Amino acid sequence: MKDARSLLSAVLDSLDDAISVVSQEIAIDCRSIGLSILPDDVLASIFETFVDMRVAPGGRIDSHFSPSILASVCRRFREIALNHSSLWRHLSPQFSNDYLIRHQEKCQNPVIVF
Repeated sequence: MKDARSLLSAVLDSLDDAISVVSQEIAIDCRSIGLSILPDDVLASIFETFVDMRVAPGGRIDSHFSPSILASVCRRFREIALNHSSLWRHLSPQFSNDYLIRHQEKCQNPVIVF
């Protein structure tokens, strides 16, 4: 009886370990697949929300939260970010000249905050 208990205990521990490993692998797969199944227009809306949430009172936006950060994640994010002018509407003189020119190319009527 004691041997059967220790055997069952060992099997149970092994199953717990296996379930834990599989659960972690599935969680990683689900996270990576999650964004890939979203349509581009939904991602663009998420990007707009991200940028809009980073606009401080008075309209200032930190360059660390600009659309160029989103555009640098992957090819798909870059295509979406570069094709949605509304993401590029907030500017600040603190940005570099190259950055300002890039914004101007993407949005014809940017909001410039001093």
